[in-house]
Amino acid sequence: MAVEIIHDVYSKERKDQEVFEALKSAFEVANFTILQKSLEQEDLNGMGTTATALVIKRDQTFVGHMGDSRAYLFRDSTVHQLTKDHSMVNRMVEQGLLSKEEAQRHPQRNVIYKALGVNRDAELDLTGPFSTQGDDIFLLCSDGLSNLVSDEELFKIAKDEKPKKACEKLIQLANKRGGDDNITVQILKVLK
Repeated sequence: MAVEIIHDVYSKERKDQEVFEALKSAFEVANFTILQKSLEQEDLNGMGTTATALVIKRDQTFVGHMGDSRAYLFRDSTVHQLTKDHSMVNRMVEQGLLSKEEAQRHPQRNVIYKALGVNRDAELDLTGPFSTQGDDIFLLCSDGLSNLVSDEELFKIAKDEKPKKACEKLIQLANKRGGDDNITVQILKVLK
């Protein structure tokens, strides 16, 4: 639902609004729709989802984000995580209470404090615009991938393979390592 709604609303809104305003509208509509559905259907009560959206407009990149899915930029030989995980464990890392290594094994690493469809306010993080360059590689993924595959591995496979093949390899690698969560990934390579 989130993907379809964000795409549809953004596609309509972008003609009349700036990128961030259109992304905000799209996330708000998705949030409201998912929340309503969970309230109307007892078996869906409490459902929610993370979402990360990437927009490239001319030579600028914009990101909208809620939850612990991620957006990365791979440029030259550097990995840039463009989003911040909205998880309790990441908050503890930021406060110096846990190391990144401890966070990867923490039993509550999947407890998030921002998600679509769990309350009336969609507290969306908007980042950018970032300049977009030829040979940039953008990777969006769920925590089912980023919890099991290192940033360096993400970068190497995304760089060495065509996007579709890279996605397949990354999903296979995460599944081989346990694949205990939803594994979603999209890769976009910017041509020169």
